[in-house]
Amino acid sequence: MAVAYLGRGFTRWYTQQTATRPWTTAIVTGTTIVSASDLTAQSLEGNGQVDYRRLSALAAYGGLYAGAGHKVLYAFLERVVPQQWSLTGRTLSQMALSQLVHTPLIQLPVFYGLTGWARGYNRQQIERNLRDTYETTLMRNYVFWLPTTGLMYAVVPLHLRVLVMNSASYFWNTGLSLSTQALDCQAPAPTLSTPTLSTPTIDIKIVMPHAATS
Repeated sequence: MAVAYLGRGFTRWYTQQTATRPWTTAIVTGTTIVSASDLTAQSLEGNGQVDYRRLSALAAYGGLYAGAGHKVLYAFLERVVPQQWSLTGRTLSQMALSQLVHTPLIQLPVFYGLTGWARGYNRQQIERNLRDTYETTLMRNYVFWLPTTGLMYAVVPLHLRVLVMNSASYFWNTGLSLSTQALDCQAPAPTLSTPTLSTPTIDIKIVMPHAATS
């Protein structure tokens, strides 16, 4: 009973925040949850100390992309998919646009490019990791996110989707970070001098999204 009461109270409070401070709420939600996910991953990886450059990059990704970016995405999907369609038709359409277009073409490259840069990888290393892991990562993404986003688009109201997506991404991002640990250990040592930002592509040790994905 107490948990249910607290949950309802939090939902009412969060709903109020999305109405009065929509952008701030989305940014804080993404920043907080993605940062917590990366701190968990770093702890489980046994790094011994916090990599603050990596954490800062993921916090920025969380706020600007997983938070504000997904707020824009979900609002766009609500507008572009006709309201008169059935619930099933709208859900499947939104899933297809987010998972078959947004995730592979935008979110994964952005996420991997940012995390690769945060770890000091140069352009060639980021592109190599993209080639080596993109297909596997995308398939894992579909296993996790197709049912998750399907349920979200079907039953979660628009103003709560950023929170629900980021909450689910806590587990996705942490697992994704750990799953690439072995590959990262086999890779050449990253070049820490003058990392390039020119190609936003891939390496996921850190905590996709939706994504974050989404």
